[in-house]
Amino acid sequence: MFRPGLLDYVSSTTLPHIPESADMPVMPLPGHRSNRNHLTVRSEEWRRLETIYQIDPPGLARQVNDWTALNIRNVSFEYEDAHSTEKLSLGTRRRGGNFDCLGHPIDTIDRLGAFLDILPLRTAQRLFHILHPDTRQWKFKHHDEYDVDHKIFDYFLWTKTQRGTQEAQSRLVVAYQPPWILSQTDFEEFVRCGSLPPHIPPGHLYPADLHSRHKVWAKLWDTCVKHNTKWFVVTSWNVWAFGCFSDGWCSGAISDIWHLDEHTPNILECLTYWIASAMSRPGAYQRPKVPEPLNALRTVIILPATQVEIATPAVSESNWRGKSQDAATSAHLTSLPISLSHQGVEEDYTASPIRRNLPRPADFILEWRDSVVDDEEESWPTRERATVLNRELQAANLHGEWLI
Repeated sequence: MFRPGLLDYVSSTTLPHIPESADMPVMPLPGHRSNRNHLTVRSEEWRRLETIYQIDPPGLARQVNDWTALNIRNVSFEYEDAHSTEKLSLGTRRRGGNFDCLGHPIDTIDRLGAFLDILPLRTAQRLFHILHPDTRQWKFKHHDEYDVDHKIFDYFLWTKTQRGTQEAQSRLVVAYQPPWILSQTDFEEFVRCGSLPPHIPPGHLYPADLHSRHKVWAKLWDTCVKHNTKWFVVTSWNVWAFGCFSDGWCSGAISDIWHLDEHTPNILECLTYWIASAMSRPGAYQRPKVPEPLNALRTVIILPATQVEIATPAVSESNWRGKSQDAATSAHLTSLPISLSHQGVEEDYTASPIRRNLPRPADFILEWRDSVVDDEEESWPTRERATVLNRELQAANLHGEWLI
């Protein structure tokens, strides 16, 4: 089957909207966060994402349009391949501005992944194979390894099919979270995040939990490092963003959000353009050159995440409700003045100015002893030699009275 006008088809595609259903999880209200993004990631010393740059939206849109006009021509094309499951499955915008809806609501992350696979990813894969037949071994594949966050975070890999025991090559990560987990407000905070907070190792003070935007960046960084791919796409179906990491993984760049019904350029054009960028095709986006430390070009080993409980400080058994500056009240004591004199706590004490030639510590002790003890009424004990009970002992022991 042949359909004329490849460029006309690509430029008119749109993603269908999610139909409302009572079976779907409750969606956050517009302008609100979901507060459900409980990814099991925390601050790590080896995860260094110091700067996140924002890709200029008008500049990126212009580059996508120029690349589309240069590489996708309005010629007849083979709509389906009889020997392949690939097809251009995305629908086009209806006349009058009406939008299509999915045939079934997205109520689980697995169903979201299935719709992503069948509609935008498979269409972009087929389109890229039409444009570059030498890339037919490259396909979108859902990762098949277990992940502790698989119920709220999942991803596809643009990877090359390998035979035997050869290690797979991946160039692009398409990560996704359901819209009730990553709301549009969460998504906007994610793309506008400037950096990850500095790592604070656990100690007496426990580091604060990462915010939702930091967790998504940390999870995305770990995923890309694990598969050694610098290019990524993030989506919740309703909104999309396209980004990349630097050679040393210390910097990232990300676009502004693209809505599912965006046009000029639309999601299919942006996705195909980002595949071309990950494959280093001529005219595609080039990752910006940024300064990085010399030790940034190192091999990072990502430990598998586990569902662990981070220890919290034990609850105090004290019923004290005071503040830190009232420490003495924790023992039900009256607060003591900071400066004390030897004549009592009730006396106002003013410290004397610092003297340059201070006497020895022993002189202070003697002066204090003379001021508090009346020599006529009480005498200080002196050390005497003890009586030698065993004459074989050569060294005499000393004894005296203890002052209690």
